[in-house]
Amino acid sequence: MQNVDSKLHWLRGSLAAGCLATALASGCTAQVETATYPTGPDEDVVAIETVPADVYAYPRTEYRGHVVYYVNGRWYSPRGRHWYTYRTEPQELVRHRRYIQQAPPAARPVYRSDEAIQVR
Repeated sequence: MQNVDSKLHWLRGSLAAGCLATALASGCTAQVETATYPTGPDEDVVAIETVPADVYAYPRTEYRGHVVYYVNGRWYSPRGRHWYTYRTEPQELVRHRRYIQQAPPAARPVYRSDEAIQVR
């Protein structure tokens, strides 16, 4: 029984590594479409249907108790099971965007082909 458990553990790890490698290599993005309904009178945010698939790879900060991501000229914020964006960019985020745009680009990791994970 232990031999079967170790094989299942190995198989799960191999599948997870393969899925991760595929996701990282694909570089997928999705089109963003805004909804037409606001979330509340006190905030200038709207709920959106989809966000870029790689939103977590972009610069982020915290604004009014929520994590916000700056992607292609817009700020996106997850709240519960939904995502939101701002109709107009808040002044605090304008200042932070300018800081992000002046910063040097982050170094991207370079992988050699001999470092690839082998999946059997």
